[in-house]
Amino acid sequence: MDTSLLQNQERSAGPDPQIDPGPSSDSYYEPVIEQPNRPLRLKFSPAIEFDGRSYDNLIFDFEDLTAKDFQIVERTFNKTFKAEKGEVVLPEMTHAYQCCLAAYVADDGSGKKGVPPGLIMKLPRRYWTHLRLACLKACGSSSEPEREE
Repeated sequence: MDTSLLQNQERSAGPDPQIDPGPSSDSYYEPVIEQPNRPLRLKFSPAIEFDGRSYDNLIFDFEDLTAKDFQIVERTFNKTFKAEKGEVVLPEMTHAYQCCLAAYVADDGSGKKGVPPGLIMKLPRRYWTHLRLACLKACGSSSEPEREE
């Protein structure tokens, strides 16, 4: 009987260094978690009219979003956006997805969170650019380089 097979099994009974490298600090990384951002408030001048209602400001708080919220927004996006044949779409990079996300978190002061996506789509450029950057950042994209600390 070949006993070398049994000896090899005994030697490999411990943790496999290729699968479990142990507690060495080189075996994993810890991301730098950013501090929570304050909500974004956009004051509209003049007020924006939509569906018979006037909006003079909206508050966007992205900090309370959960993974489930992002899935809900993605479902809303998928109902409204149709990709071209053969087109690969990264939803969070599209203006349509960002409109859905902003509409989902918007607070108009009525006590009910969320506004119609059409309202967000109606925003003038001077408001949309600030809101779009906040949406990108909420999705993990940012024009700011990541800093090592």
